[in-house]
Amino acid sequence: MKETFINLLIGIETFFTEYQFTKDFLITCLGVIFGGGITILINRGAIRKEAYFKLQYETLSELIDEVYQLEKSIEHLEIGLSFGNRETVTFEDQITSIEKNALALNEVFREKRNLIHHCLTGVMLEESAHIPGTFLGIFLDKEKASLTNLRRKKMLSTEDIEKLRILTIDVRRLKNQMIDSLESIIFPGFFSKVIRNLKKIKVVCGNLYGIWKVNRRKSNK
Repeated sequence: MKETFINLLIGIETFFTEYQFTKDFLITCLGVIFGGGITILINRGAIRKEAYFKLQYETLSELIDEVYQLEKSIEHLEIGLSFGNRETVTFEDQITSIEKNALALNEVFREKRNLIHHCLTGVMLEESAHIPGTFLGIFLDKEKASLTNLRRKKMLSTEDIEKLRILTIDVRRLKNQMIDSLESIIFPGFFSKVIRNLKKIKVVCGNLYGIWKVNRRKSNK
C-alpha cells in the first residue's frame, strides 16, 4: 500500500514535469475555485451585517420618533393644564390618547427588544414600562376609583402638574438614551464613544454661552 502511494506521487510529479502547462492550469483553476469560495463567504457575512445594521437603524429610528411624539403630547398637556384651571374634563381626549400611546409604546419596546437587544437595553424597556403607570397614577382619583372603574380626577393639584412635568423630563431622557444608542450603531468603537461624550460637553457649553450672550445683550440695552 505504501509503495503504491509512493509510486502514485512519483507518477504525478513526472506527469507535471513533462506537462508544465497542465500543472499551471490546474493550480490556476484551484486558485480561482478557492478564491471564489472565500469571496462568497465574505460577501455573505457583509450582507448579513448590512441587513442587521439596517434593521437596528430603522427600528430604533421609528421608536425614537414614537417616544418623541409621546414626549411632546405629555408636554403640551402639562402646559395646557398649567396655564388653565387644571380641570381635566377639557383635556379628556388628550389624556385618553396619551394613555393608549404610552401602553402601546411599551408593547412595541417588548416586541422590538428581541430583535435589537444590543441597542435597545433592558433599562430602556423598564423605563418605557413606568411611563403609562406614572401617567395613570397622576390622573387617577384614588378615593373614588376601583378596579372596575378607574375614575380620573376632575382637577389636578400643583403637585400633580409637577409630576407631569417630571414625567416629560423622564420621557425626554429615554429618547436621548435611544439617540445615543443609535449613534453608537452608526459610529461604533471606543474612540467614537469618547467623541460622542465630548460632543455632549461641547453642546452644553455652547448652550450656556448662548444664554450668557443673550442675557448680556439684553442687559446692555
